[in-house]
Amino acid sequence: MDVTSQFCSKLFSPGSEDYDVWTRVLTPENINKLRSTSEIRGNQEAETALLSRAQQYVFCGQFDEALNDLHLWPEASRDEMKRNFAASIKSYRPGFAARLAGPSDSKTAPVVSR
Repeated sequence: MDVTSQFCSKLFSPGSEDYDVWTRVLTPENINKLRSTSEIRGNQEAETALLSRAQQYVFCGQFDEALNDLHLWPEASRDEMKRNFAASIKSYRPGFAARLAGPSDSKTAPVVSR
């Protein structure tokens, strides 16, 4: 899947509907709440926004950014979420899907505040 860099730069810029939702929902406070929950469905709005942004990063070939977002997921359910996410992108990004479905590297994942 080829996505033009112009589309991606607009998508991740203020004024884009998705970007504005991500900015509103994925605050440091909401990310901290999400990361600290042990429930799989603790903050559905933040979970949805995080997965949406990660998927857009994948569409744009920005795999490190997508991985950083996925590592913000609660640790207790992160591996399962990554397997499910990998299954959802396998048809158009098989290499990255295989990377996600492999052994967890959550202990070495970068800590990112957004």
